[in-house]
Amino acid sequence: MINLVTFFDIVNFLALLSALIVLLVFWKRTLNTDLKFVLFVLLILLIFHSSSNVLQWSGITLVLDPFEDYTELMEPLWWGFFLYVFLRDTATRDVYENKNKYKTLFENLPQKIFQKDVNSVFVSCNENYAKDLNIKSDEIIGKTDFHFYSKDIAEKYRADDKRIMESGRTEDIEEMYIIDGNEIWVNSVKTPIKDEDGKVIGIQGIFWDITERKKVEKAFHKSYEIFSTIMDSLDAIVYVADMETYEILFVNNYTRDIFGDVLGKTCWKTFSVDQSGPCDFCTNYKLVDTNGEPVDICSWEHYNDNAKHWYSIRDRAIRWIDGRIVRLEIAFDITKQKEDELERTRLLRITCLSVVLVTRQKNLPKKHLS
Repeated sequence: MINLVTFFDIVNFLALLSALIVLLVFWKRTLNTDLKFVLFVLLILLIFHSSSNVLQWSGITLVLDPFEDYTELMEPLWWGFFLYVFLRDTATRDVYENKNKYKTLFENLPQKIFQKDVNSVFVSCNENYAKDLNIKSDEIIGKTDFHFYSKDIAEKYRADDKRIMESGRTEDIEEMYIIDGNEIWVNSVKTPIKDEDGKVIGIQGIFWDITERKKVEKAFHKSYEIFSTIMDSLDAIVYVADMETYEILFVNNYTRDIFGDVLGKTCWKTFSVDQSGPCDFCTNYKLVDTNGEPVDICSWEHYNDNAKHWYSIRDRAIRWIDGRIVRLEIAFDITKQKEDELERTRLLRITCLSVVLVTRQKNLPKKHLS
């Protein structure tokens, strides 16, 4: 009859043997080579020890007893070696996985990316940059800017690299080049690469084409120039202010002659007197709908206590060159018209009073006149 201890020894032996068989069957698909070898040796030792126990408890033979002491001595050593290799393999795998993640990100960014050593020799680049150079990414290793660009551009790039590596600071650079008669704009960010001790060992660059953005900006600036020219030709106060911050973004020459250089200042502090906040009569809320989109012109009249003049005002919300919604105000001086209107009103009152007096005098009885 097999006792309980012997039964567990047999089960342990069969389990270890099964583990060894699985390891051998899936040898190519399990762990790395070092870890598989250590695990293989450890399983052999455990199987030997387990088989010795099974034979001993069954009373078949004690032939393995002389070797059992050696296996018991070696098992802790191999367990420690297995743990070391396992931890090393785990750390290596984490580094490899992180490297793969970085490489995946590196390759899939839309920007062009490269790395150079301290001598401005290329070490690596992503596929987007390699495509621009009509090469494969690994073909850039060992080459310099002179292999791909004209002498002037290559020297400019190398001078930038040297300056940035010597300063140890990142630089954001926008540059324009003429290539095949076309104006090309590039935005590049170059960063020195440092080792664990903080020593600069190279440089990394990320750049992208901003030609279309520059064209849009140029068109905006041209529109702004035309807008400024038209507004400066008006004999009226013209200004543009942010509808949230009330910052003055534009004034024409006519406004500047009255209030001075007020760009960047707050409109309610500049155009009004003794204001502690936005004007009660501000029309901002009338200029946009519930979605914040511009609506029709708001027309009104106002006496400006700073300029001491009356104005006929036209306010409208417009989209500014940077895309935000702003208030455009055009104010025509109507002080003379207001004064003329008051004078006409005064004369009309005098005339009416005179007529009333003359009429009443004519209607008086003659005896009252004598």
